[in-house]
Amino acid sequence: MRQTASVIDRRLIGSGTVSDINFAIAAFLFIVAGRPPSGRDIELADEIHGASIEALQLEARALQVQVPAAVHHPLSTVVPVLVPLIAIIIKSLRATARDSAAANSAEARS
Repeated sequence: MRQTASVIDRRLIGSGTVSDINFAIAAFLFIVAGRPPSGRDIELADEIHGASIEALQLEARALQVQVPAAVHHPLSTVVPVLVPLIAIIIKSLRATARDSAAANSAEARS
């Protein structure tokens, strides 16, 4: 019974040592991560941030110019799509009329 208690004590002491090492590693990483970044990293991040903000502003301005034109003249955006569509519909109607006329004349001959 005495031997079992000493084995349990050694295991508890051993696991305490491992957790102490893990705690020390975590504390070290926390301290390293908490340091302020170097000056060059911040400058680079600021340049990238500024460039992306400028690009977003340019896209927003371009969109502002395009939207009112589409709102004021909605047909100007729809007409280029409708013209070929109307031509296709007319051709299919002519073909249908031609086929039905041919069928009617064939029935009349019979």
